Amino acid sequence: DMGFTGHRYTWRRGRTEQYYVAKRLDRVFCNAHARLKWQDASVSHLPFLASDHTPLYIQLSPMQTSDPRRRPFRFEAAWLLHEGFQELLRSSWNGSMKTSQ
Repeated sequence: DMGFTGHRYTWRRGRTEQYYVAKRLDRVFCNAHARLKWQDASVSHLPFLASDHTPLYIQLSPMQTSDPRRRPFRFEAAWLLHEGFQELLRSSWNGSMKTSQ
């Protein structure tokens, strides 16, 4: 059992106090090999939504803090109009493009 953070129970039934029952029915298990491979893995019990079971969120590694100097790749449609773009694209897909390292 990998443990968890969040709500204690993963299942609930009944709307009134007289009939309300809550249990931890859902768990996440892994073997020693997986635990060594993903040492920072964590399990979170998310809030109950539409089901009587809470969703389990498994995160294998911590969130990466993004480098503010690095921007995500964005494709510019204008590149399609540039002479030689299709050949550049084709050669990069074929792995025959020369790059400086």
